[in-house]
Amino acid sequence: MPLEEYLPVQAYVLALVMARLGAMIFLLPGIGESFVPARIRILFLLALSLLVAPTVITYLPAVPPSLAEMFLFVFIEVMIGIFFGLVGRTLLLTMASAGMIISFATGLANAQVFNPSIQGQGTAISLFFSTLAIMVILAVDLHHMLILAVIDSYTLFPPGAPLPVGDMSLAYTRLVADSFEMAIQLSAPFIIFSLIFFVTLGVVSRLMPQLQIFFIGLPIQIIMGFTIIIAILGTMMEVFIGYFESGIASYLVPR
Repeated sequence: MPLEEYLPVQAYVLALVMARLGAMIFLLPGIGESFVPARIRILFLLALSLLVAPTVITYLPAVPPSLAEMFLFVFIEVMIGIFFGLVGRTLLLTMASAGMIISFATGLANAQVFNPSIQGQGTAISLFFSTLAIMVILAVDLHHMLILAVIDSYTLFPPGAPLPVGDMSLAYTRLVADSFEMAIQLSAPFIIFSLIFFVTLGVVSRLMPQLQIFFIGLPIQIIMGFTIIIAILGTMMEVFIGYFESGIASYLVPR
């Protein structure tokens, strides 16, 4: 029996849309965090799918004649959703990477806490930056841009077409490299401070060998680190938001 005889067209359309959007939403910064109840994410996915389905129905292929082709279509849609979810997640992890580097530069690398964004242990500063980045992203509605990019992806990645694995791999590799580069740039003041600070401590320890340089240097390093964070936190977040926006804007269809 042909698949289209017992699968309503509306259910087929909703299934394909939910496959792409669902894979993205479960990785979406803020909404896709592990501490957000799964029930909330599923309800959000259902509501968003019902809104998006009528706008993208013209891009969807006809109901396939066999169940195997149906599963293939769903698999392709899930992979595309995962790609866009990883784009948003990688852009968010820029702040976590910057926080990790800053922790080492300020002597707080041993202050370990659980970081839900990376599903593991991380430094306290890394958790602070990750949480702050999520709050700012939601406050300025940048998650709307990522959802819009997924909707626009129906013109870039038509449902049922073969996955451009090479292009997707190259794009994600460049994104990871750019994310790490941005993390280095955001933490550059702390790296410079750490270099100057330890050179100074080395000179002082050579001039005054009897001085317990560790007990004096560590508190100063922590205090100076927090002072720099307070001084440049606003600028750091402004640069990060611009980077996050430009990273998503590259996947939007020009209007």
